[in-house]
Amino acid sequence: MAGRLFVVATPIGNLTDLTARARETLAEADHVLAEDTRRARVLLSHIGVSARPVSLHAHNEAARVEWAARWLARGDDVALISDAGTPLLSDPGERLVRRAIDDGCDVVPVPGPSAVLAALAASGLPCVPFTFVGFLPRKAGKRARALERIIEARETTVLFESPARLVALLEELAAGAGTGRRVAVCREMTKLHEEVVRGTPGEAADHFRERPPRGEVTVVVEGCGEGDGAASPEAVEALAREALEAGMAPTAAAREVARRAGVPRGVAYEAVMRVRKGGGGGLRGGGVLLAAALAFLPVDAALAQGSGPVTIARLQYDGGGDWYANPSSLPNLLAEVEARTGIPTAEREVAVRPMDPSLRDYPFLYMTGHGNVRFTPDERLALRRYLLGGGFLHADDNYGLDESFREEIARIFPDRELVELPPEHPVFHAPYEFADGLPKIHEHDGAPPQAFGIFHQGRLVVIYTYETDLGDGWEDPDVHEDPPEVREEALRMGVNIFVFAMTQAAS
Repeated sequence: MAGRLFVVATPIGNLTDLTARARETLAEADHVLAEDTRRARVLLSHIGVSARPVSLHAHNEAARVEWAARWLARGDDVALISDAGTPLLSDPGERLVRRAIDDGCDVVPVPGPSAVLAALAASGLPCVPFTFVGFLPRKAGKRARALERIIEARETTVLFESPARLVALLEELAAGAGTGRRVAVCREMTKLHEEVVRGTPGEAADHFRERPPRGEVTVVVEGCGEGDGAASPEAVEALAREALEAGMAPTAAAREVARRAGVPRGVAYEAVMRVRKGGGGGLRGGGVLLAAALAFLPVDAALAQGSGPVTIARLQYDGGGDWYANPSSLPNLLAEVEARTGIPTAEREVAVRPMDPSLRDYPFLYMTGHGNVRFTPDERLALRRYLLGGGFLHADDNYGLDESFREEIARIFPDRELVELPPEHPVFHAPYEFADGLPKIHEHDGAPPQAFGIFHQGRLVVIYTYETDLGDGWEDPDVHEDPPEVREEALRMGVNIFVFAMTQAAS
């Protein structure tokens, strides 16, 4: 029987915050993995545990994962702790958790202290929804893009920052967000010198210029709101025209329009592109018509979701092929679908397995990965029933998926073949126009992009995008540093596929 991996939250300052369950787990674990063994020994000594911790940090995680995998395989229990707080939040351990899951081991969270939640609760700012971004990138370009996303975010953002860079961060927030936004700087939470400074970014910067900060710092930034004061579509388009006439590039124009009009960047970019193309190149049929078309879908999933937001289900499969690849891609795509079409979407995708009863609750199934795909006979039958019953699958090769995917899809549909979709197929022409068919996003090996499909009674039930890696372009801009025009191509193609899947029965 395989062992269990316990992910244990430990105090962020006050040792008495350690829960009784965490104490018991650390005492009974066969092995304790710790980011810093010196700090871990202090904690273990405090609770009377004699275990000798083994290091697992950013520089040795790959090797330690192999150690832990062998321990778990022989039935040992392993506890993972970080320097302080809940592991994996800006701390190593993700590879270990993924490996344990892939190997069929139980991953058991032992919740407790968290600097993120403690700061959020003490901030006085809206707690739901919120986004945690960890530490900002150090490189200037990536840092600027990350700050831009925080400034434009409608929800509250929580981040970590070094005391040495705190004043600079607050000054940048003050310059970008203005005086109408609030922050809470939470320092040394639960410790003797705990401090929470609330106010505008400029006020907080003044405070810490006079009193240079020390210790651990968590910053909570208020969102820009739901846009109640946003400009009208006509005003947004007028601002777009003004920016373009001033000679600004489309990306810079969209940024300026979003700031001045109080609208999301996606909305501003659409206005810029409409003006730039003289009204052409926009959505065909309009977002309202596309959203209304959902009412005619015969799919059980659409009925299950009713009038609420539609989401995408990410297919989880066995074989170690990184089914979870490109983690920010689907949230970004969902947001763009809603912004560009009016179709209400959820904020995140959901993960499903082929045998999950909830599979039919979702009209759009997505899968990606770098390697092996493995389904059991029962899983193949469940996927076949889902797809023939009205579901839709988009498989996006993340370079390495091709061989195993083709083998498995042939087992699911032994009576049908993957056929290449020609450039004139409707999926390439609405809402956005792709005259040459599938765009190339990630220049992995220079091979041309191809789209394949499986049809049932004239309906496209599977689309397989190969040698393009659309998910690469849907990710956050700083992940792959794709140029804006490449990301835009990827997002447009993603919107096309989503809209086609949701409306083909109604067309």
